[in-house]
Amino acid sequence: MIWNDKIEILSFPGPIPPDDDNILKEYKRIVARDYRNRRIGDFLKELRLTEGRGTGFPTIYNAMENNNSPSPGFDTDKHSTYFLTTLPAFISDQASDGDKALSINALKDVIELCDQVSDQVSDQISAIVDETIHSRVSDILNLFLTAKKRTELFEELGLTNHSKNRKRYLDPLIDYGWVKMLYSETKTSPKQMYLTTDTGKRLLKLLISND
Repeated sequence: MIWNDKIEILSFPGPIPPDDDNILKEYKRIVARDYRNRRIGDFLKELRLTEGRGTGFPTIYNAMENNNSPSPGFDTDKHSTYFLTTLPAFISDQASDGDKALSINALKDVIELCDQVSDQVSDQISAIVDETIHSRVSDILNLFLTAKKRTELFEELGLTNHSKNRKRYLDPLIDYGWVKMLYSETKTSPKQMYLTTDTGKRLLKLLISND
C-alpha cells in the first residue's frame, strides 16, 4: 500500500535577510552571503550533507521531482523568526529489508565521521537516539566495552533477562552494528557474549559527551 504523508522541519530562527517569505515562494535558487553558524555549516559540508554554493533549494526541488513527489514548501514570517520546510511524500507502509539496511549503513557512515563534533550536534544525536531507539543505549554500550553475557547486562540495568527486554533494549543495537555477538554463528550458545563494536564506541563517545 502507498499512502501520502509529509515531513515538516521547523527551525529557529528563520532565514537571513534579504531572504524572506516572498523570495522563498518565488525563486528556486537562493544565494545567502551570511551564515548563522559557520562551524556547523563547515561540519555538514565535511559530511557532504550540504555545500556553500547556494544550490540547496534546487537540489531539494529536483529530488522531490525525481521521486514523483509534490513540490516542497518553504515558509517563514515577515520577521524571519522561524523557517518551516514541508516535504510531501509518497511512502510505502511495507519497507523492504534493503531499505532498512540502507538507512542503517548511512547512519553508521555518519557516526564513523563524527569523531569530534560541537556540543549542539552531539545534543541532537543524543535526542535522536533516545527518541528512536531508547534511553539506555549509552548504558549498554558502556557495559559492553568488555565482553559480557546477556544475563550480566540485564542484571546491571536492573531488568529481567526476558526475551521482551532483549528485543526492546539489545536487539536494536545489534541490528545497527553497535554491538556484536562473539559467537555469531551459534546465536543461542550458552557461552554467548556481547561486545561494543568500533562504531558503537564512536557513538558512545558522542552520547557521553553530554553527561
